Amino acid sequence: MAHWYILLCYTENEKNGGVRNMSHLPSSAAALSLLMILHFFCVSGEGFSSREIELLAEKYHGLKASEWGERVTGVAVGIKTAGKEAALTFDACGGPKGSAVDFELLEYLKRERIPATLFLSGRWIAKNMDTARALAEDPLFEIENHGANHRPLSIAGKGAYG
Repeated sequence: MAHWYILLCYTENEKNGGVRNMSHLPSSAAALSLLMILHFFCVSGEGFSSREIELLAEKYHGLKASEWGERVTGVAVGIKTAGKEAALTFDACGGPKGSAVDFELLEYLKRERIPATLFLSGRWIAKNMDTARALAEDPLFEIENHGANHRPLSIAGKGAYG
């Protein structure tokens, strides 16, 4: 069974360090994004200094998400393009505990020079550290966060799958 996701990342790629700026987001989206970012960086052990974590904790302390679903305030679900373009997403983390690697798909993307944004979960990275490192070093790929444990984020305990 194929899973199709609309995956969004609110983080800004800041090369100069500093606290990630999420002030332009609605508070619920910022809080949700912050949780995803912290899960990712806590798993990888990189990215935030202890001072950055303190500042983020102060800024978002007590904030709670208030919406759940595919279309929530502040989340874009489409973009304008110059021509006919499509973005396909594949849930490539099958296998035991979501740890498998679809080498055939990755090699096809490389061979055809197709750029891709790969959303990796912390659980997948832990099982495939060498592959994750190689993908991150490949300029064809952009790596983004898919949560620590590949679980849907929920404010009311609702499931997201079937």
